[in-house]
Amino acid sequence: MRSPNGFRGRVFATEESTVWSTMMVSMMFAGIASQYYDRRSIGAVAGVLSSTTAIFWGWAHWTGRLPEPALEGIDPEDVEVHGEPTI
Repeated sequence: MRSPNGFRGRVFATEESTVWSTMMVSMMFAGIASQYYDRRSIGAVAGVLSSTTAIFWGWAHWTGRLPEPALEGIDPEDVEVHGEPTI
C-alpha cells in the first residue's frame, strides 16, 4: 500500500485493526456455524466469500479502476551504492 509518509502509521494501524476485527468476527461466526453445519460446508462458504475479493480486484483491474499511484520521493536512479554488496 502506498501512502504519504505523514499518514503511513495511521493507515497501517487502521488497516491492521480492520483485518484483525474482521478475523475475530469471522471466527466467531464460524464457531457458531460449527454447531449447526459440517466443517467442510463452512470451509466451502468461507472460500467462496474470500474469492469475492479476488473477483472484485480482477474486475477493477481489467476495467481500469485501479490506477497506479504517482511515485513520490527519490528516483532510484539517483541513489549511489558504495562498497561491496553484502551477501
